[in-house]
Amino acid sequence: MSPSDNNGERTSGRRATGWRERRAYLPTLFPLAEKLNAKRLASVTLEQILAGGTCFPIGLPDFELYLAYNMASIEQLQFVVWYRDYRKRIQERVLRIRTETNGSFVSTSTETKRSLTGSELEPMVFDIMQTSGVALHDAELRDECLRVVATFLLPNSPKCLNTAARTRETIIQGLESTCHYELFESLYESTYAALEEQVLPRFLAHALSNMNMPKQLLWYALGMLVLATAVLGAALMIHFIPPPESNRAYRLITLLPLSSGIIMLGAALTGFCAQSHRRGARQIHTWELQQVNEEAARYVASFRSKAHDMPQALVCNSTDGSYSGKALPVTQRRNTTTKADIRLTRPAFFGPEQVIEDKTVLKAHRRLMNDLITLAVCCDLVFAIIILSIPGHST
Repeated sequence: MSPSDNNGERTSGRRATGWRERRAYLPTLFPLAEKLNAKRLASVTLEQILAGGTCFPIGLPDFELYLAYNMASIEQLQFVVWYRDYRKRIQERVLRIRTETNGSFVSTSTETKRSLTGSELEPMVFDIMQTSGVALHDAELRDECLRVVATFLLPNSPKCLNTAARTRETIIQGLESTCHYELFESLYESTYAALEEQVLPRFLAHALSNMNMPKQLLWYALGMLVLATAVLGAALMIHFIPPPESNRAYRLITLLPLSSGIIMLGAALTGFCAQSHRRGARQIHTWELQQVNEEAARYVASFRSKAHDMPQALVCNSTDGSYSGKALPVTQRRNTTTKADIRLTRPAFFGPEQVIEDKTVLKAHRRLMNDLITLAVCCDLVFAIIILSIPGHST
């Protein structure tokens, strides 16, 4: 075996170990809990996240970090962002060319330009491209498309998307005649669908949880202990408290630990902490702190290297939904975290925490808390009927 093979195996082993370490401190959600959590945030769509319409912990930067450090599929988001930006730039270029050649077709007034946005813009652009014969085959567009093909379509690329060989060949052959964004449309639709149907529900399920793995284990242990205490207390009262039947009312004391145990177990299953909920916060996950550490390392390295030697990273502006058409050095990224002074390698047992900014998540937390209380009350009623119907031990 060659030294390069050994180095490759060690690198992949370190990556797998790091992924398991970051994954280990995420709350473990069973499939049913994931579905329930994602259902509570069903109103959040991928389009809202890409347009910057959501905040922490379901904002675009959070979704990007989740894909990069937890799902290891950041290339899907990068391709979707590039395609949307490329399509927008092509549409604007065609409209500008058509306006210059025939000003009567498209008005140059500000009000008309503002009205030609969104879904109304694309049909007009397509019609203009068909009727005006605008050539989309210049060197700049071709180089950009070839870089995209080399990044996302070549089988040996580290960011290769899961695409069929026929789709790859169709795109490469089509670039010989045009750089139209419709060449990548089928790949964009499949990638967008994968993000929306597979990745987004899991992201929302973990975003709704506001605790880490140690606290989840604590709630599991305390919930089972308190629940066992309630059952054991009821059994002891049934056995030792003699008749008359009015003495059975003492058994209702066990409803207090029973309801507490039910709430703790339900919170552990959904990854929900009532203490953090009262503070309107969420515990920061390990992979989020890992990103902060890597950003700090790159910032320090920027003083020791030249600008052209810096690694490239995707820049997404989550405030207004706009995207830059080119990659920038990592050191120029802004607003990656609101707590740059965190230097921990993993979250503390009960922290650190970050305030939840998205109102949709806060409303979902309130509904979840109300549902847990309702579940505890229903269990209390069933348990009360059972323990009151059992006759006491006669003396």
